[in-house]
Amino acid sequence: TCALPILVVAGAAAINRLRRMRQKDPELEQMMLTNAALPKRKYELTFHTGDAKHSGTDAMLHMSIIGTEGMTAPPMIISSKHKHFGTGVTKGFTIKDVDMGVIKGVALALDHTSSAHPGWKLSTLTIFDLPRGTRYTLKFTDWITVPKKGEELQWKFYEVTATEQIRDPSSDISDDDNDA
Repeated sequence: TCALPILVVAGAAAINRLRRMRQKDPELEQMMLTNAALPKRKYELTFHTGDAKHSGTDAMLHMSIIGTEGMTAPPMIISSKHKHFGTGVTKGFTIKDVDMGVIKGVALALDHTSSAHPGWKLSTLTIFDLPRGTRYTLKFTDWITVPKKGEELQWKFYEVTATEQIRDPSSDISDDDNDA
């Protein structure tokens, strides 16, 4: 175990921390060092973009998963230049990160990478914690918008809307079976 505690954050507190990521913040730097030293576990992320006209985006996605035991730090950055988030598209990714405990939500922000389709109508995001066998679902009703050029990222917290136990967490699933 690590002697340094993981910073536990949720909702607005997480957003404030993410906004300060561009500044020198010793507490955040310590959290990132602590997270880097901890064992990793696998999470499967599945994004489903809405079907309405122009629901897709070619903006850069910044995301941090927030749980009862911590959060991804630094935030993940997912490039959509390969059309990952096109209208009606479902796209999955597997990541390895620290054990975040029970997932409470995600903080999302979009960044300018193109002016063609900067907003995003994300329909659902599913986070599957493989070792725990728990699936967390987030449903989205509003468009995720991009700040105007020169403005800071507009982080917004979205809460988990449903939790489902898929399998018994005591069954033998190893975090090291496959690389992320």
